Amino acid sequence: MGAARSFLIAATLLAAASTGSAQGDVTPVAESDAPRRDAERAMRAFERRRLQLMPNVPSSAGGPGDVIIGRYRYAAGEADDLTPPPAEPDAIAKARRELLQTLQLAARAVPADAWIRSRLVWYAIEAGDTTAAVDAAHRCIDGDIAWWCDALLGLALHTSHDFVAAEEAFDRALAAMPDSTRCRWTDVSILLDGSAERLVRHTPCDRRAALDERLWWLADPLHSVEGNELRSEHLARHAFTVLHDRWRASHPLGWGNDMREIVLRYAWPIAWSRDRTAERSPTQPGFSFALTGHEPNPAYFFFPDGAALESPYDVADESWDLTRERATTHYAHPFAAPMRPLRHQIGAFLRGDSSLVVGAWDASEDTLFSDTSGAALVVSADDGRIRYTGRGARAGRRGALQLTVPQAAYVASLELLDRGSHAAARAREGVRALTLSGGVALSDILLLEPGERPTTFDEALRRLLPDARLGADRRVTLYWEIYGVPATTTPRVSVSVARVRASRARRLAEKLGLRPEPQTVEMEWETDAPEGRTAAGSVTLDLRDRPAGTWRVSVTFTGGGTTATTSRDLILEDR
Repeated sequence: MGAARSFLIAATLLAAASTGSAQGDVTPVAESDAPRRDAERAMRAFERRRLQLMPNVPSSAGGPGDVIIGRYRYAAGEADDLTPPPAEPDAIAKARRELLQTLQLAARAVPADAWIRSRLVWYAIEAGDTTAAVDAAHRCIDGDIAWWCDALLGLALHTSHDFVAAEEAFDRALAAMPDSTRCRWTDVSILLDGSAERLVRHTPCDRRAALDERLWWLADPLHSVEGNELRSEHLARHAFTVLHDRWRASHPLGWGNDMREIVLRYAWPIAWSRDRTAERSPTQPGFSFALTGHEPNPAYFFFPDGAALESPYDVADESWDLTRERATTHYAHPFAAPMRPLRHQIGAFLRGDSSLVVGAWDASEDTLFSDTSGAALVVSADDGRIRYTGRGARAGRRGALQLTVPQAAYVASLELLDRGSHAAARAREGVRALTLSGGVALSDILLLEPGERPTTFDEALRRLLPDARLGADRRVTLYWEIYGVPATTTPRVSVSVARVRASRARRLAEKLGLRPEPQTVEMEWETDAPEGRTAAGSVTLDLRDRPAGTWRVSVTFTGGGTTATTSRDLILEDR
C-alpha cells in the first residue's frame, strides 16, 4: 500500500509570513473589542499548544508522483490508500474545547463580529461538531462582506454532508458576489488538464454557465446522492481559503498562495504531525519545523475527459479515470471510502413510446459489499436537469434494476453503496435514443451465459453475465430486440465480430508474420416476420479460437429497404 496523501513544509515560524496577498475583496475586522482580543489570544495559544503536541510521524520519503507547490512538497500517494491519518492527541482535543468555550463567550458578547463567528464555525468543524458549526453559521452577521455569511453556512452544511442545503447557501453567496469574485470561485480550470482544461480556460466567464453545468453534472461522484457533492466541496474549499485569508496566522503552516492552491486542488488537512528528526533546533542556524498536513483518503479524480464534455451521451466508464496518477485534483467522498469499479451491463429497450433502461451489476467477488448493499440506477439528461432514479434498498451484491423513462438519450449511472463498509461502486455509460430509423430500430445487446436461446426478456435477465469480459471459456449468448419489423418482408439478420484493439506485442507479432492476423467472424440468416412488429433475436458465439483483445460485436437488421445496426465491445482476456 502506498503512502497516504499529505504535504510537507519546513516552516521557520508558526505564523510564517505568507507568500501571497489575501483576496482583494476581503477586509479584516477591527480589533478593538476586548472579547475579540481575548478570542485572538486564545486562538494563538491553542495553535502554539497544537504545535507542541502534534504526534511525531516520519515525513514521506517522496515519490515520482510528488508535486512541488510553492513551499510545499505534495505527496500524491495512491487514490485507493486507506491508511488512516495519525490520531489527534487527547490534549489537543481538550485544548480545542477550551478555545471553543472562549469563542462562544466572545460570540455572545459581540454577535456582529464575523471574525469570531467564523473562527467558532471552523474550530467546531475541526472538533467534529458539525451541528454546532451549522448553528453558529446561521447566527453569522457580517457588515463588511454581504456574501460571507452564506458562504460560511455553506461550508458548515457541507461538512455535515447536507449537500443540497450547502449548495443552496453557496448559490446565494455567488449571487451576491462581485463579478470578479464569482468568476474566481466558479473557475475550475486549475482542477483540470488536457482538452477539458483548454475548453474551460478558453470560455469567458460570462459565457461559461452552460459549460459549468455540464461539467458538474458529469463530475458528480454519485448521482444517487442528493445534491452535487463535488461542486459543494469545491465551493467549500473556496470558503475555507477566504476564512484563512481573513486572518492568516490561524493556520499551522502560515498562509499564502501556495497553501491556497493546495486546498483548492486537493483538500484542507484533517490531521497534523511533526517529524522532529527532520527539524533544526533553536540552537542551530535556520531553525525550522517539519510539519505534515494529512488529507482525508481515499480520494479520487471525478472529472471526465474533454470528449465527454463535447458529447456526453457517448460516455463510457473509460471517460473517467478515478485513480489516475498525478491527478490535478481529487476528492475524498464520505460515502465512497473506497470507490470501486463495478462489473456491469447497461442497455436500453423500446417499450411503446418509452425506453426501458436495464442496469445489472455483479460485486459478488468484492467483500466490501454484502446482501444488504443498496443500489440505484439513475438516468439523466439535459446537463442533469432531467433525472430519473430507480432504487433497490437491499439489492445485494448481484442484481438488476429496470427503469422506464421517456424516449431520449441519457447518461446512465449504476451505483452500489454499502453503509456498513462505507464502500461504493459505480459504472456510467451513455444510453442512446432508440429512434426508428426508416421505421426500424435495434435495442442494445445483452451478454448472457452460453446456452439455449432465451424465449423472454425476463429469462435473458436471469442469465446476464457480470460484464463484457470473457475468460477462458469465451462463449457467450447475445440477446437483442428489433422494433418496427415490416410485416410484409422477410427480415435478414447478420452478426459480425471484428477485432478493434490488441496488445502491442500481438500487433508486432502479426506484423512480423509470427502470428496470423485474425479474420472477422460473420454470419447471416433469414428470420420470419414477427407478429406485433417486435422481434427478439439471439445467437451463441464460440470465440475460443480468437486471440485476446477487444472485439466489436455488431448485429445488423435488413428488411423492407431499411437497415439498422447495434453493437457492443467484448474483451477476450488472456488465457
